[in-house]
Amino acid sequence: MNTEKPLVSVLTTAYNTEKYIGAAIESVLAQTMTDFEFALRDDGSTDSTLEILKDYAKKDARIKIFSGSNTGMAAGTNELIKKARGTFIGLLDSDDLLAPTALEETVKVFQAIPSAGMVYTDHYDMAEDGTVRGLGFRCRIPYSKERLLIDMMTFHFRMFRRSTFDIVGLLDPSLEAAPDYDLCLRVSEQCQIVHLPRPLYLYRVHDKSISTSQRLDQINESKLVVEQALKRRGLDREYELFVQLSSKFTLVKKA
Repeated sequence: MNTEKPLVSVLTTAYNTEKYIGAAIESVLAQTMTDFEFALRDDGSTDSTLEILKDYAKKDARIKIFSGSNTGMAAGTNELIKKARGTFIGLLDSDDLLAPTALEETVKVFQAIPSAGMVYTDHYDMAEDGTVRGLGFRCRIPYSKERLLIDMMTFHFRMFRRSTFDIVGLLDPSLEAAPDYDLCLRVSEQCQIVHLPRPLYLYRVHDKSISTSQRLDQINESKLVVEQALKRRGLDREYELFVQLSSKFTLVKKA
């Protein structure tokens, strides 16, 4: 049994993603950096997701599989963070992909900037079938701690120094649609965040993703976590958050 700690822990929670999880796993196994562990938690899936995870774990000892009841992404990710052994922790959604050099390039930023608590990269949007659509719109937003209050540009790929979680805590399990936004806001208040302007993540856009299926919930939770951040920063006496909603209607062929 290998007791040596890996440099990187890649963490993924999966719930009923049998259609995409194999490609996500393959993208991690194809990394140019090989010093990693890949911990995946099945969140009570009712399809073949867990079986797919177990099959991959038989083929590569770096893959660690955990399973449990359907607790949600935040609680499941927290469980994996507690088990992670790497110096750096990268988060990958179960329906997305990493570019082959994602781990290698992101770790190099941490090694060059010892004060960095989190590094995030640019990303490509891709269609459900994997067709790349182009650079994500968030990549064009320059990072600043202040602008993060109204624009979540710290999207994907995100990697954290392990010690960052000791400083800011874990994800808030009471949040279902915007726990990552809340985490990034808290990290920005305590640690240096560095933007790596390289598209090292492929974000799959489909009708079952949280950003699509829970869009209104995501907006409401985002408003909540920003208001909490304003209060933590002592800005709530000077500013209040105004949210403007817009809608777009599209006709699609029935299956």
